[in-house]
Amino acid sequence: MTGTKICRLALFAAALLAAAPALAQSQFQSAPGPAPPPRARAVPHRQEEELPPTVTPAPTVTPAPAPAPTPPPPPPPSLAGVWHFWSNCPLDPGADLTLTPSAAGQYAVTGMYGLLPVSVNGWVSGKIVHIEADPPLNHLAWDGNVDSPTTMGGKLVPTIGFNCEWSSRKK
Repeated sequence: MTGTKICRLALFAAALLAAAPALAQSQFQSAPGPAPPPRARAVPHRQEEELPPTVTPAPTVTPAPAPAPTPPPPPPPSLAGVWHFWSNCPLDPGADLTLTPSAAGQYAVTGMYGLLPVSVNGWVSGKIVHIEADPPLNHLAWDGNVDSPTTMGGKLVPTIGFNCEWSSRKK
């Protein structure tokens, strides 16, 4: 080998060693190796425009429909009309009296009664009946109850005489 070749070879080896000093260091050496080459500077990440968060309205909770109210009971059958009254009193001729509505559940009772007919007046309120008549020399009072939409009964109380039972049926 010629001197120039050796010189070239030595220069090549020196350049090689200078370029890679980490390769020349042994793994058993206690001295730290050279610092790593600096990294390329990272380009900051471009953020997308932040949109305001989408507000989703809370679902509306509709309450369950209230149960339908129970309808009121039907009104009781009307007592209005003509009723035939009779009793177990002696000489009682009986009478047809008229009930006329006067208010809710209330009726006026009118008609004629007796062998010598006299005016009869009274009332029915709910299930209570009160009727009066004034034949000559006596006063009569019918007190009782409505038993059904077609029947009623009670006591006939005269001023003179004895108490009797009376009944009535709707015609």
